[in-house]
Parts: sequence; structure tokens; C-alpha cells
Amino acid sequence: RLQHCRNRRANMRQAPIRLLCAERLMEEVRSAGAVLDVGSGGRRLAPHVCTTDVVPRANVDCVADVCRGLPHPDESFDLVICTSVLEHVADERAALNEILRVTRRGGRIWIDVPFLYHFHVSSAGDTADYRRWTLEGCKAMLPGCKLLDYGHNVGPATALRLMASEVLAQPFHRDRHEGAYYLVRSILGWVLYPLSWLDVLCMRRSVSYRASGGFWLVAQRC
Repeated sequence: RLQHCRNRRANMRQAPIRLLCAERLMEEVRSAGAVLDVGSGGRRLAPHVCTTDVVPRANVDCVADVCRGLPHPDESFDLVICTSVLEHVADERAALNEILRVTRRGGRIWIDVPFLYHFHVSSAGDTADYRRWTLEGCKAMLPGCKLLDYGHNVGPATALRLMASEVLAQPFHRDRHEGAYYLVRSILGWVLYPLSWLDVLCMRRSVSYRASGGFWLVAQRC
């Protein structure tokens, strides 16, 4: 019973559409043989997943820049995952070409990218956040591949909550003292959290893609 309560509290921290996306990703991971997670950020989705990131950290098997080349032979993996990475790389096309190179023919590629999402970086001095994608732009990412499935990564209402928290916190920003800004943004994220549950209603509408926070897709390399 205690574990059930803990799980419920953990689920409440995420919008419904994010949970749906995570479950869909894990379906792909469980059904694949050799899996590569590009830009894993220290996570390990499953024991059989090979992880790579641009900086060394816990749970990173290989340190590499996807734009400059991955240290894996051609067609090495049945599934290659790249989540919340392509907006941060200097050369999007070079990264995608490298992902395609290490995916076997008939293998799958999972990508997720932001659309209406605030500027986000890993540290205060970082500026590497370069681009956003509409749904059509996302679907056109991998020409020559067969698009199998796609959906929302961050729902429209959650996107509104995140953007509202960012905008309303900005008046508290000071270049030399950023603490108040980050504190207010964090508090607003929680105060406005009920907005995220409107995703359940938004996702029933065919126009939901017009204001989504981001998208995911699964494609098969031909």
C-alpha cells in the first residue's frame, strides 16, 4: 500500500501525455534486441541498452559527439533512441545521418523533439538550444524511412503551463542574482500544475498538434 501511494505521487508529477509517451517508448525498448540511446543523459532505460552522451557521467557507456561520429559500426543496432537531443546539437543533419548509419536496415529509430517549449539548457552558461519542430517538420526528419507512428511528447496544456511559468517569472530575473527567477519559476510550475490535466481534453481534438509542446516519432530504416 505504501509503495502504491509513492507510485501515485510520482505519477502526479507528470502530465498524462508524458506518461503515455514514456510507456510507448518502453514498448519499443523491450521488443528490440540491440538498442542505442544517443544523448542518454545518464539514464539507462533497460540493462541491454547501450548509452552514449557528449560528456562522461554515470551510466554512460560511451562518450561521443553524435555530430562528429559515433564509435559504432554501420547497422549495429535494432533500435536507436534520441530524445530531447536534436534541438541542442550544432548540426542536426549530421546527427540524423549518424543515427541512420548505425541503425540496421529494417531497424527502428525513436526521436522526440520540442515544438512550443521554452529555451532550455543544461547549465547557466550553456547556450546550445537551437531549433524547434512542427508536427510536419518532425515527420519529415527522416526522408527515405517509413514512418510507423507518432504522437505528442508534451501536451498542449502542459506546454501552456511551462511557458506561463517562464513568462511570469521573468520580471524577477536579475543578471547577477538569478535565484529569485528560478525560485518563482519553480513555484509557478507547481501552482499552475492543474493546467496539465487539460491535456486529457485537448488530446481528443484533431487540432491539438497546433499548440503541442513537442512530438515523438518511430520510423523504420528502409
